Amino acid sequence: MVLTALPDVRVDVVIAARSFHWFANRAALEEIHRVLTPNGSFGMVWSLTDHSVPWLKEFEQFLDILHEEIGVVLPHREEWKKVFSGLSRHLFSTPEEYIDFGDVIRSSFDHAFKFFSSFSSIGEGSERIKKDFVKVFNEITKKHFKNKGILLDAIQFKIYMYWCMKEN
Repeated sequence: MVLTALPDVRVDVVIAARSFHWFANRAALEEIHRVLTPNGSFGMVWSLTDHSVPWLKEFEQFLDILHEEIGVVLPHREEWKKVFSGLSRHLFSTPEEYIDFGDVIRSSFDHAFKFFSSFSSIGEGSERIKKDFVKVFNEITKKHFKNKGILLDAIQFKIYMYWCMKEN
């Protein structure tokens, strides 16, 4: 099955930046394999909130429930790797990973609220999901910041990078 207009064996590198969780399936990997040149590379990159930060870990627990409901698998949950191991013939080498890189964006309560509410699992979710988000966000920011007189001034991230090579 051809999913793109790209010709066979024409691309040296395919990179899925913050997107592979939306199409982590056999058909997508077969299509990527089809267009890659011999020894071509497939890379996946995600920028996710840093779970070592207590308030972000609590918020991620809320997001994990939403993601499970809609079938989204993100790298910290490891389920996305099953699509690689479940192939009857090996299309790619086992994905290698690098997770030690971090990033921080300056923020505020209002910015963080808008930032998280723009996540597709929330922004495109049902009214119940949107109401739950407001409740959880307010509870978490009250517990970790407002009750302690601390400003929310940053959102910390971990960069998850994975890559593999085409196997012929």
